[in-house]
Amino acid sequence: MKFFTLAALVGLISGNTFEIKKDQIFLRDEMKSLLNLVQTVESEDADSVLDAIEARKEKLKVIMTDKPERNEAIANEFRNLLAVVENVETNDYEGAMVELRARKDELLDIHHELLDQITVLGEEEEGKKEENKEEENKEEENKEEEKKEEPKKEENCYKVKDGEPVEPSADKCADAKKEFDAYTTAKGEYDTAKTASDAAKDDKDKAKATTDAKAKMDKLKAEFAGKAGGGGGSTGLIVGGVVGVLVVGGLVYYFACRKDEGNTTEGGDKEIKTLYKAQMKAKKVNIKEELV
Repeated sequence: MKFFTLAALVGLISGNTFEIKKDQIFLRDEMKSLLNLVQTVESEDADSVLDAIEARKEKLKVIMTDKPERNEAIANEFRNLLAVVENVETNDYEGAMVELRARKDELLDIHHELLDQITVLGEEEEGKKEENKEEENKEEENKEEEKKEEPKKEENCYKVKDGEPVEPSADKCADAKKEFDAYTTAKGEYDTAKTASDAAKDDKDKAKATTDAKAKMDKLKAEFAGKAGGGGGSTGLIVGGVVGVLVVGGLVYYFACRKDEGNTTEGGDKEIKTLYKAQMKAKKVNIKEELV
């Protein structure tokens, strides 16, 4: 019987020495030794056969010393070699081949057992990988669910810093941006009116325009601050009202002084009083509107 299967397995194992168990490495050595012995027995040269068996025996002794865990496998090979020697000594080379075929079948069984072990280990490893993958997928799903369940935090569009409204984002806070722009416009109008009033202190129309612009600016500022939180709306309005009263009071005092100096008429004094009453009435109305 030819040993083609055994020779093929030797090549297969030799080509995968980095991926197999150490038992397969020993199995490869045993298969190579068996093939060499088969070729020697086929020559029917007794001396060559006995020399080959002697050389194998010495190698097995070394393995027994270095690898005591291989003693059982080595003992089986020793028994097979002894049977071959007995057949060769009686010139029964056919009987020797029968013993070698039995050894071949034994090695093939070991080979298949190792393959089964590797298959089981591989399946277990794949199973672990699948479990780990499933766990990772579950963790990702849980994270996604947690993100969905988390309440979305709305951006605070109304912010005040150092008493002044902070410009919000036009994209995310369109309404707040419009209110901020309205306040900025009113502030500019107030600055313009105040500059004109300061340049012409005796101009009652410009003084009134300044007061009206100041009231409008304070109102818009208070509304913005109120939406920012912290009660800024009422506080800003009260402060604005007080400032407005002081402005009007200053104007009244100025024109009153001019009257004492003889620079104003009685009619002018009445106009000043009328202006003061009108401004105070406007301030009261604004304050009531904001506090409601």
